[in-house]
Amino acid sequence: MTGQPAVSPLPQPEAPASRPSRAPLVFAGTLTVIWCAILIGMALLTANPVTLNRDQILRADLVIIGTVESEPAQGEVSVSREWKKNGLKGKIHVENLEEAKIRRGATYLMPLSHATTGYRVTEARLANSAPLVYPETPAAIEQLEEILADRADKN
Repeated sequence: MTGQPAVSPLPQPEAPASRPSRAPLVFAGTLTVIWCAILIGMALLTANPVTLNRDQILRADLVIIGTVESEPAQGEVSVSREWKKNGLKGKIHVENLEEAKIRRGATYLMPLSHATTGYRVTEARLANSAPLVYPETPAAIEQLEEILADRADKN
């Protein structure tokens, strides 16, 4: 014994290296997924709101809520509500429904003008546009009533 500590010929195991925590990475990833889900939800719920063409509505002889009863080429529409004349009910013939790209059985808000065989969708006066009809929604009806009320206030 010489007073020196004994040296072992075997290498000593080193203390395991501490790994950084993954918690911040998991938190950031979760937050990103939640944020993306919120943005997608907002885009789906607020995308492409219906906007009525004011000029088309004001030039129309009447505006109806109508359900397309037959193939659009046949033009048979059942009227459930009408603005401007306040009396049109029942079934009418609308000439240019096929051009408006609508579906049978669907209900639309339609600005109409008198035509030789009944009615036709009033032109929107937009370059290269098909006749405009609008899905029947509470927002579309509210816009229509605001447009008609503004016109009445100005007269």
